[in-house]
Amino acid sequence: MGAFFKHKEKNSASEDGCVKFCNVHDIIEAERIIELLKENEIAAFSQESGDGVSVYGTVGFGLYGVDVFVEAKNEEQAKKLIDAENL
Repeated sequence: MGAFFKHKEKNSASEDGCVKFCNVHDIIEAERIIELLKENEIAAFSQESGDGVSVYGTVGFGLYGVDVFVEAKNEEQAKKLIDAENL
């Protein structure tokens, strides 16, 4: 039982060299950001934020938002793009 409480949440995306870029309110906002990044040749994907359990009150609108991930090597370039677009 003690091992359960010592368990640290593991971010599966980080194993692939990806980092959490941002957390947004809903899937619509996440897709806008991902589309902008992809237009600028930056690979990105979204994942529901939380403990891995689906907690959507309404489809696409989770209680914990949506995380957007990018490759670690592209994180700074992605930040500049998003800042320039005021997203």
